[in-house]
Amino acid sequence: MRLSRLNVRAITSLRAITALAAACSVIAVAATGIAGAAGTSGGARAALNDECTGVQVCVPVKGPWVKIPAGQRGRILPTEWELKCAGRNDTIGGTDAIGSTSTVAVTFQASPGSPVRSGVSTHNAVIFSGLDGGGGTSAVTYRPAIGCIPGGGGSGTRSRVSYQATFPPFTGLDIRSGDTAIEAGQPLRVADGCQIGGRLLHASSALGFFGAKPPSAALLRSISSHEEITRDSFTVTVTPGPTLPRDARIVLQVRIICTEGFH
Repeated sequence: MRLSRLNVRAITSLRAITALAAACSVIAVAATGIAGAAGTSGGARAALNDECTGVQVCVPVKGPWVKIPAGQRGRILPTEWELKCAGRNDTIGGTDAIGSTSTVAVTFQASPGSPVRSGVSTHNAVIFSGLDGGGGTSAVTYRPAIGCIPGGGGSGTRSRVSYQATFPPFTGLDIRSGDTAIEAGQPLRVADGCQIGGRLLHASSALGFFGAKPPSAALLRSISSHEEITRDSFTVTVTPGPTLPRDARIVLQVRIICTEGFH
């Protein structure tokens, strides 16, 4: 299965992927305002309300509950999820996230530029990253949301006080992502790789569970996934349980970032 090419404006440089300090908003999901015991579906806010706060014209877009695997130790890699506005010319004016427990921390990736605003820092799509600070034995989830400004609410120009690096941020990356629906009892294998001459810089996968409430612990345990990188190719295998809830809508998202045919 081949994944669709993204608009590279969503991430202008590899530096923006790995170093988010200049334009990254950390949405730490703290215990305050979270009802119920951690680890249960009652441990999250009932709804997202802040993705359009302060944005005059805003269309809210709510993502699925993204699974963060249990028992991560050592070199912990965040679980990523890309969320897009419906219109190609829309820009993201606000973000929000909630977690299924009080130990979930969420950040999002933005592009370097000054001032920090839509059209400069955010574009049509944004990558959320989730980590579980609890380190428990059960998987947890987070749900991202964005507020979209129709027709592109920010100017794409930079202020004259913008920081001038020795080299401007590199934009020659091949960035692709794709979502695939998961069906009960049907193993799924998704593979993609770099074009000839390109090098794989980053690859990630995540399971998303759409719904108003976090998925149950039993549902999270019923679906497993395995990632494999071979040279410049990325393969993800998903094994779902024999049965799933009738109204379950579950997708696998796979993302890869490659150089565009040079070494």
